[in-house]
Formats: sequence, C-alpha cells, structure tokens
Amino acid sequence: MADSFEEEMDVDIEETLFGAKSRFDAIWIEAMQKFMFEYFGDAMAEKHDIPMRGMDALVYFLAQKFNWSPVDIKRMTTDEIRLVIAKEYDEWAEDSDCGDLFFEEVKRFALDDEEDDGEI
Repeated sequence: MADSFEEEMDVDIEETLFGAKSRFDAIWIEAMQKFMFEYFGDAMAEKHDIPMRGMDALVYFLAQKFNWSPVDIKRMTTDEIRLVIAKEYDEWAEDSDCGDLFFEEVKRFALDDEEDDGEI
C-alpha cells in the first residue's frame, strides 16, 4: 500500500493545484479539497467545541479566529481558504487519514455507479 494519498493516486498535489494538467485534474483536485475541508471542519468542530460540522464548522472557526463575516468567508475560493488555514490544516493532515478516507469514498462511489446498470 502507498504511504500517502498522493502516492496511491499517483498525483503531485502541489503541481496539480497550481498548474492543472487537464480539466479533469482540476475538477478532481477541487473535489478532493472540498472533501478534505468538510473532514477538517469536523475535526475543528470537535477540537474547538463548535456546534456544527463540515464546512459550516470551518466557516464558524474562521469567523471566530479572524473576526470575518461568514458571507465573506463563503465567497473565498478553496485556494484562499487553504492559504488561510495552512498551519492548522497541515498539523491536522499529518495525523489524519483524510486521503485514505477520500480514496475509499471514491471507490465506493465507483462501485455504486457500476451497480446502476448504466442508467442515468
């Protein structure tokens, strides 16, 4: 088994984020970032006793930390949010299984899709 999600997916995250090789790569990375933000929001909710989950908890965390309005935070791009939470996110990601969890969800989605008999 690969040591990291990047190795598992044979993707260089930094290279893909800042110079997506294709439209699919850009969409894939955006989905992965959003998934990880949801998962990170859950961790922040637990750590800081925030009464919500996922992206809502992350917005709440940022509003409290920087005194920003939730509307302004929700207007931010995923790259902007990633820059703002870099320290907390990197510390969390070192101890997290978020990459493995994301990969498992993708596999589950693919298996569910195969069971649909090709119907849309």
